Amino acid sequence: EKTDTELREQGVAVIDENGRVTLLEKATRPNSEMFAHRIRDREQQRFEKWRKDSEKRVGDEDLLIYLRMLDDANSTSLLLSNDGGSEAASSTASVIAGEWVTGRWPGKRALLFQSAEDRARVSIEGQYPKVTFAAWVRIVGFQRPFNALLMSDKKLEGGVHWQFTQAGEGHFSVRTGSPGRWKHQSAFNDDEMLPPSDNGVWRHLATCYDADERLVVHYLDGREVGRHALPKLVPLSFGRVTIGNTSYASVEHWGSRQFGGAVDELAVYSRVLNPREISELYEEGRPD
Repeated sequence: EKTDTELREQGVAVIDENGRVTLLEKATRPNSEMFAHRIRDREQQRFEKWRKDSEKRVGDEDLLIYLRMLDDANSTSLLLSNDGGSEAASSTASVIAGEWVTGRWPGKRALLFQSAEDRARVSIEGQYPKVTFAAWVRIVGFQRPFNALLMSDKKLEGGVHWQFTQAGEGHFSVRTGSPGRWKHQSAFNDDEMLPPSDNGVWRHLATCYDADERLVVHYLDGREVGRHALPKLVPLSFGRVTIGNTSYASVEHWGSRQFGGAVDELAVYSRVLNPREISELYEEGRPD
């Protein structure tokens, strides 16, 4: 026999397996402490999983730069371990200035670039016709016409500009020509890759450069967002690489190019990663 049970405002009822309805005297509320504990456990699990996944890439000879930002959180050292396996790159990156902040998970660090002096440096020898750049970034606001994530020495043909406009548009360019007659082959992604609405959100960026195919491809969060065929591409030459800024702001027309955000894990490969590999980097490293 069916009976009606009145459930008043903010009332709570429990239905057992036999269909019996029991009214509770007062509403039960989620245990906020338990909920927070579950979130912390989930974050820790994601962090540990990423750490194991990243260990598989440590020592890869195709990795020119691999900054995992796993140094001791209490360390005062100004040197970051480069866990890439290529002998062409320096084994550490020097932190000239910047602020250590929480990375994608509690207990993990990221390096924040905001001031004109903020930057890190690493050196790479040789020339590379195929390169992939990848990084996890969280912007806090772009202040300059161009905001550099990674730039190489200005004196070299094949020098790299991996940067963003003030509106968050992706801008990748390569220097060609000779001193006094430099030109830039640019792959400008006019879609906003890092718009102001993304402030405070971790995003995964990747750019693949193929001089043989004369092609530059941009990725955001594991998916392709731009493909650019250019008339002339040359092998990349890095020399001294500056991360989060440029090393020659004082003589450049645009002045300082501090990134205006945090970087947590940055990689430079001496080959072109395929779309599946780019997607895997994103899935393995996404914080949620």
